[in-house]
Amino acid sequence: MTTFGLNRFKRIIGGQSVPRGLNRFKRIIGGQSVPRGTYPWAASIQAKRHTLWSTLVTGSEQHYCGAALIKPDWIITAAHCLYDSGEDDEIIR
Repeated sequence: MTTFGLNRFKRIIGGQSVPRGLNRFKRIIGGQSVPRGTYPWAASIQAKRHTLWSTLVTGSEQHYCGAALIKPDWIITAAHCLYDSGEDDEIIR
């Protein structure tokens, strides 16, 4: 198993572009909000400052990847969420 520090991205390796006019942060269709604690195994990796998307407000936390709690102090997430990271400014909730 490869482990990575919880650091922010410095570059993008690849990805699909978001069509003009579509909000890139609200792409879940048919979803609904749930109260905190409804899915206690679900975690949100958030950044205080993030260079991946330029529309973030400096100083605010913004969700950019999901994760799953697999032990009381361990989470698992997709490799691209932490690949080529460089600075410690993530928050996991």
